[in-house]
Formats: sequence, structure tokens, C-alpha cells
Amino acid sequence: MSKNNQINSLKELEAVLPKVLKTINTDENLSLAAAYNPILAMEKVWLAFSEGAKSEIELNIRFGKQKAKEVSRMEKEIIQLAGEPLNLEDAQSVSQFISKQLRSVKLSKIPKSVNAKNKQDLTRKVLRFVQNKAESSGKSREFDPSILKFLDEKESVISKIIRYQILQLRFPRFGTQEGFDKLLYGEVSVPISGIKFSLRNPQAT
Repeated sequence: MSKNNQINSLKELEAVLPKVLKTINTDENLSLAAAYNPILAMEKVWLAFSEGAKSEIELNIRFGKQKAKEVSRMEKEIIQLAGEPLNLEDAQSVSQFISKQLRSVKLSKIPKSVNAKNKQDLTRKVLRFVQNKAESSGKSREFDPSILKFLDEKESVISKIIRYQILQLRFPRFGTQEGFDKLLYGEVSVPISGIKFSLRNPQAT
């Protein structure tokens, strides 16, 4: 395969995928690292991806075709409801937005079931999830259902952000460059061998 074959969409990747998989699976360490981050592995066999292609491919591989559409729809709806630029992948940006939104919540409207002493306590409980989400390395963390129910009724944009983040955590992102390199160069020992890397067909999921 020639160097730097530019991939601009999932459809373009599918056209060369059989050759890519065959090449990756000739190297056991690379096939193992590919399970951690498929895009970085494919870049090792001389594919180059546009930023749009990376986003589309990761979204479809992580969630499958139908769920990927749902995630994209949720993101657009949140941005529209927010009424301002909002980076849902930036925990600080999300925290600032949520804090601002919760300032308008009336203390009398917070039900006892939420178990929040005041608006500041409610804000802390909501932001704790956002911060945990950013630090969880893909581990799913549930959110207090009583608070979520309250937000559904009073602050729909915040409840949608929380639901979006819960969904993101249930389908972890691809691994980091650092972790990928450690697997690729054998710096991390894993109790498996003879692994063969493959990708499910996201278009059929």
C-alpha cells in the first residue's frame, strides 16, 4: 500500500479495509494496539485521515450506524438549546455553562427527592458528574436518577448534556497515542497472544 493514502470518509475506508486489516494482522503488536485505537493503527500502515473522516469513523465504530446518528442528533440539539457555542468534549466549558444555567433555578423548585440542600449543593452534585466523566478514562458512572428527573422537568438542556455524557461513557473513546505506543512497542505486557484485529461493519450495525 502506498504511503499516505488520504481517507476522507468512512465509505473511502471501507474500499481499502480488507488490505488494511491484512497488513495490520501481519504484526501481532500492531494488531493488539489496533484494538486500543484503530485509527492510529491504520495510520501506521500509511493511511492518512482528514479530521472529518476521523470523527465519522470513530463515531460509527464506537456506536454503530444507528446509535451514531442518535449521538450526532443529540449533540446538535444540545448546541441549539444552549444558544451559544459549547464544546461538549471540554469539561471546563460544560461546567461553566451548567453553573450559569443553574443560577436561575429557584430553591423552592428543588424537590426533597433530589437531596440538595441549596442551589450550590445541586450545582456541586451536577458538576461532580461532569468532572468524574472527564477523569474516568471511559469507565461508566451512573448519575443520580432523582436529579436527572428534576433536570428533565426544569433544565432540559442540562439533562440532555448529562444523558449525552452517560451515552459517551458507555461507548469509550479510542485510546491515547501514549497508550497505543506502549502496546505497539511491547512496553506493556498483556495476557493474550495471537490476536487478530478486525472491524465490525458500522454501516450494518
